[in-house]
Amino acid sequence: MIKLDIFWINLLVYSLVKIVVSKV
Repeated sequence: MIKLDIFWINLLVYSLVKIVVSKV
């Protein structure tokens, strides 16, 4: 369960970073 949570957190962070990079 913990591993799954980490996976989703990483996925969310990756998506946020991608959006920020796209805006710049």
